[in-house]
Amino acid sequence: MARLSLCVLTGLLAVMPAYSVERVATAVRVIYPGQTIEADMVKIVELKREMPNAARSIQTLDALVGKVATKTILPNRLILPSAVIEGNIVEAGQNVRVVYETATISISLVGVALQDGIIGDVIRIRNQDSARIITGRISDDGTIYVSAL
Repeated sequence: MARLSLCVLTGLLAVMPAYSVERVATAVRVIYPGQTIEADMVKIVELKREMPNAARSIQTLDALVGKVATKTILPNRLILPSAVIEGNIVEAGQNVRVVYETATISISLVGVALQDGIIGDVIRIRNQDSARIITGRISDDGTIYVSAL
């Protein structure tokens, strides 16, 4: 029985195509955490040998350009999807909607972002009307939510 199972398994492996990745994206130079990835920072390279994580790595420049590095990306190494996140939702100098909400009140105003940020970041904003500096957390639509101290 064990011999038959081994033969069947060997036969299946012979007819199953091996998935191999031939081209992967790599960095041209060191990319540090928080840096936005630009087109001249990455390139596509042909693999000379099979690599175990190649199928999980990023394989196109479109999947990298405009994203932000979450960890240091070294040149000529595979770049895994966990090494990048979506680019900044809010950029310094941009007008943003600022919202303060409680169970009984909702206040909305326009402010100017003083820092770049991604979803979940706490950044500083200048209230356009009073010029006061406040802090708030960036939501997925770019709205900044502030809370009482």
